[in-house]
Amino acid sequence: MAQPKKGLTAQIALSLLKKAVEAEQRNPKVAAAITALKHEIHASFEKLRAELERCDERDRHLLTVPLINFIHDKADEILVE
Repeated sequence: MAQPKKGLTAQIALSLLKKAVEAEQRNPKVAAAITALKHEIHASFEKLRAELERCDERDRHLLTVPLINFIHDKADEILVE
């Protein structure tokens, strides 16, 4: 398999970042609302972690797996589909 040119991945990432910044600039109200919601999501994750920490380590790991699956499924279902 051919190796990508050096720095190509970084160039692609920077290009996508630039486009995301431009989209935020075109939609400032939406971008501000998303930022606020990201803070809410972060706070919710902190609460989830605090609840998980009430369990012993083994149970915490066992409870974390379905929680991550749930979060992933909902993000996919609501944001992607």
